[in-house]
Parts: sequence; structure tokens; C-alpha cells
Amino acid sequence: MITIKNTSRWIVLLALILTSCNEKDILKEVPLDFASPENSFVTVGDFNSAVYSLYDLTRGTLSEGEHRPMDYHYGTDLGYNGAQQLNERFGSYPATLTPTSVQARFHWQQYYKIISSANIILNRMSKSKLTEPQKKLVEAKAKLFRGLAYRNLAHLYGGYLSNWKR
Repeated sequence: MITIKNTSRWIVLLALILTSCNEKDILKEVPLDFASPENSFVTVGDFNSAVYSLYDLTRGTLSEGEHRPMDYHYGTDLGYNGAQQLNERFGSYPATLTPTSVQARFHWQQYYKIISSANIILNRMSKSKLTEPQKKLVEAKAKLFRGLAYRNLAHLYGGYLSNWKR
């Protein structure tokens, strides 16, 4: 026999089932006390900070240390190691210009940090609160630094285009 008491229990149970939250909502964590993808790259200030870090990474890559700018000239018509030191600063390419050498590894790692950071900025723009003009400006800056990094990597490690037969 169905009573009012049993019916009200079923109504309450049915209401709880229909209004309960989705499992995905229960498991979704949004940290508020540290930077994460959910709370970073939301405002124009967030994106400007990320672009400023691209400026800093680029400046550090191009000018860190006394000899870094010369890494772009050694082995070209502009400069060479006149000290004839076989194992120092590109004095001997087989000895110093290897995949694990300090100079080669430094530039490779630094430019790929710039590329990775620029890609993060570009990927996070779709979920941001930026206006269209702000998105275009941030996108242009991120692509500029990414393009510069690829260009310098091609300059330092490339050379295939100049060897192609036309």
C-alpha cells in the first residue's frame, strides 16, 4: 500500500537524483592559491606578463655572458677563434661544436623555451577574457618571438636552404 510517507520519500529521492551534480563537476579542481591553467592567462595583464617574459628570455639568450653574441659570428666570414685553442670557443669544430657542447646546448634550449612559452600564450587565448583587438596584439607579439626563435635556430643549426639546387 502506497502511503503519503512513502511517496514523499520517493519524491525527495527523485529530486536528489535529478538535481545532483555531474561527476565531472565533482572531480574538477580549480586551485586558487597558486597559478594553474585554470586561473592563469585570463586577463590582459596575465598575457602581458607572459609576453614580457618572452622579451626577457630573448634578451638573455642573445646577450648572456661575454661571448654569447660571438656565437653567431664564429665560423662565418665575420669572425673566427684567432687564439688557435683547439678545445675552446669553436677553435676546432669537431671538438667543440657537438650536440652536447655548452654553446650548442645553450642556444638550442633557450630558443625552445621561447617557442614553448609563445605556444602556451597562443593556446590559452581562446579561453581568455581578452577583446578581439587585445587578442590580435598578444597573438602578434607571441608569433613574433616564436618566429625569431625559429629563425635564429635555422641560422645556427640550419643551412639546408642554401644547399638546395635551384
